[in-house]
Amino acid sequence: MNPDDFDRAEAYVLDELPAAERAAFERELAGDERLRREVDRLAADVHAVRLRAIEGAVAAAGARFRAGATDSAHTAPRRPARRPARRRALRRYLAPLTAAAAVLLVALWVGGLVGGAGDAATDQPAGAFAPAVGLPTTLGDDEGDERAFTEGMIDYKRGDFAAALARWEPLLATRPDDDTLAFYTAVGLIAEGREALAVRLLADVDEPALAERRDWYLAQAYRRSRRSAEATALLEQIAAGGGRYAAEAAAVLAGE
Repeated sequence: MNPDDFDRAEAYVLDELPAAERAAFERELAGDERLRREVDRLAADVHAVRLRAIEGAVAAAGARFRAGATDSAHTAPRRPARRPARRRALRRYLAPLTAAAAVLLVALWVGGLVGGAGDAATDQPAGAFAPAVGLPTTLGDDEGDERAFTEGMIDYKRGDFAAALARWEPLLATRPDDDTLAFYTAVGLIAEGREALAVRLLADVDEPALAERRDWYLAQAYRRSRRSAEATALLEQIAAGGGRYAAEAAAVLAGE
């Protein structure tokens, strides 16, 4: 995607285009399948960023609450500690908070969403491995786990997958239900030739916003590890589904 297309796609996804420009852009989308795929990918990544931003805000609010509760413990009766919910369970409550996430997004560098081509570069042979586009990054005041994730994402977007994995694999051991972390770790593992572990991670990713990319990279992991029957079955499913990778999957199948 060239810089001009990216600027317009970003404004479109963030609902910042004036009405006339939005209508013109939608007419262009109707006739340009490649641009539609790129916009879909951008929208999915923005959704993932919003989800992470909300989860970070919820975690920070919880930490402040717990700190306040500790300070007032001498005057308030203590309640039995509740077992923390699985990280993924938070998502059912996050949908109403999309507007709040948009405010948090202001601090993020959205330009980092697209680094040239999309996940499946169109100038490569069908099925050639191309890493998933990384998330926008800003170190800011991040600490602990969030800083490790962000620094790993910077390494990932530079193509230094080994460095990214060195940060992410220990983090994943403490956050096994973080689907975004698991997905990007798996893509890094594929890039480093560690497909067997990537398959196991991708099989457990169930975040809807990541579903199409999960299946595409799972199929690539199967192919690279010579699990041909599983790769073919998944590619047929992707091609039949008509989603963002349908054309690429059909091209791979046609070339086999």
